[in-house]
Amino acid sequence: MHIRPSRMKRKQPICASCVKRKSLEAAVQHWAEPLSAERLFGWHAALFPTGRSGITPIVVGGWRDHPEPMQIVTPRLWRPEVVHYQAPDSPDVPAHMARHAKPPSGPRCKPTTPSV
Repeated sequence: MHIRPSRMKRKQPICASCVKRKSLEAAVQHWAEPLSAERLFGWHAALFPTGRSGITPIVVGGWRDHPEPMQIVTPRLWRPEVVHYQAPDSPDVPAHMARHAKPPSGPRCKPTTPSV
């Protein structure tokens, strides 16, 4: 049996900005749901489908596990770089996230989003 190329179904390429938009929409639409590791890992996997951030391979859909500290840094030529933030050590991340993922006590309001 021969299938003509014009009748073959073609997969649509994945649009990175579409994936990011859909992840953001899901976060806003389901704002009242508890923040779980599974939810965070799903967003993370959607935002980094190749397992890379730029050219750097990263852990996707899981807690980071590298021994080096994660930092936000401004490099400067011929001078020491400026460290603006250093995240908790990798082994401590699950406990920190569990503490921050607890729902707040008291009434919650639905977030407002600007109309597009």
